[in-house]
Amino acid sequence: MIYLHIGPHKTGTSTLQAWLAAHRALLLSAGYCYPGTEENHHVLGRQAIVAARKGLVPPSLVAYLRETDRAVNGIISTEHLDALDEGTVKAIRGWFGDRDVTVVIYARAPWDRSASMLGEHLKRLNRTRWGRDWEDVADDALPGLAGRSSLPSMLGTWSNVFGKPSIKLRVLDRARLVGGDLIADFIDAIGAADNPALRAHRSISVQNEMPGIDQLRILRCASEIVAPGDKPPRELRRADKQVNKHIGGLLLRASKSLAIDHGRASLLSASEVRRYQAAAAAPHQAIARQWLGLGDEALFSEPDWMRLPAESFDWNIRLVPHAALAQLVIESTIAALDQTTPLARDALQRLAPLDDQRRIPAAAAAWMSAVRCSGIADRLALQANAVIGACLCIGLAWPRVMGGAATASSDTPACAITDVIAAWRVAAPLQSDVALQRVGSIDKPGPRKLIALAIQSILAAGGGRDAIDAHWRRVYSSARQFSKSS
Repeated sequence: MIYLHIGPHKTGTSTLQAWLAAHRALLLSAGYCYPGTEENHHVLGRQAIVAARKGLVPPSLVAYLRETDRAVNGIISTEHLDALDEGTVKAIRGWFGDRDVTVVIYARAPWDRSASMLGEHLKRLNRTRWGRDWEDVADDALPGLAGRSSLPSMLGTWSNVFGKPSIKLRVLDRARLVGGDLIADFIDAIGAADNPALRAHRSISVQNEMPGIDQLRILRCASEIVAPGDKPPRELRRADKQVNKHIGGLLLRASKSLAIDHGRASLLSASEVRRYQAAAAAPHQAIARQWLGLGDEALFSEPDWMRLPAESFDWNIRLVPHAALAQLVIESTIAALDQTTPLARDALQRLAPLDDQRRIPAAAAAWMSAVRCSGIADRLALQANAVIGACLCIGLAWPRVMGGAATASSDTPACAITDVIAAWRVAAPLQSDVALQRVGSIDKPGPRKLIALAIQSILAAGGGRDAIDAHWRRVYSSARQFSKSS
């Protein structure tokens, strides 16, 4: 039996796939093969549409089936198959030949799923129609209720092709999950609930969690800076979706250590959740009866109304402490420098005698754009003295950012600043004089400017296309090559 888990998105897929990948050997000993070496099987999702259109079999699936055929059962998991048309789903059914296939689909309350989708969009610095224009969204167009990845559409499409008996619908709701646990519920879905070894190893940390309240505000502001309306962003003209995702990830990583509110936010208000309930009531009641035999019982538990705010989430970036946003500029650059770009390595070598190999170059790169010497920065982008030069800028400009706070700390040691000034004047006297003049005119940046500086500092530290190039080649090369060759 092949268990084809197709999500959909935002139904605990990352957590489940992380558990499956971490327990490949244990699963195999129980008669279940989770093929490949990656955490998930997204490459199949990327190849499926092209393969179906051209009448080919995706090479990734050929490799997966070669492995699963050697075991009693196989498990393939990718939510990238959740929004396919019926023609592509028919092609998928044909690729499995005469093998028995059970399609596993998880249902999640649409208001929870939509809030999670919004958080995911923000982590990738994608603009969203949600927020101010919520009232302009029609009930039948609420995110998660319409489109091919909606629950009614998925069940209809996949059951038409595979047959209703081959579809196993589970509900991502603590009241309906086996033991209130996703992993235990999936083990039950694949018929392994009686296996003691799998039951004993079902714990795993939750993956892809929703960011905290202030982290969401930072990401929302960053998304507006990266993509202000429909106008192409000047600062990130060459950036693509993967670069934006990378920058969003670094901002999240940097913000974890800040003194901000990390509590979970309720992104939908009580009135908005009621709109979801009203719009989804009829189709979900039909699903509850026809697929789960629940009669008049509701498919999902009632929301915790006491915890839902009366009004929509307040995205105002000014609610985030200014000092924390100022620190974000340095922390985000440290995260980018951890990617060990050639520029960072060179700078670290030159700054080694200063006894602060992390904070100083990070602060330096952060202020490359703050000194407003874009032409100079461009010409010196591959030279370490540009980073050393910006180190001087952080020593002079940081008090303005912090509103006059003292800088004689471990982050910017006074003796180190003196040595950097001397080193930079020798390495680039002309640029140092220009930078000194520019730094003297910098005002205390506001919250939006600080986040813009954090984004620019990530790019200045090498956090753009180069930093994700290896990841891009590894993850997307097979799908890209297949598309070109076919």
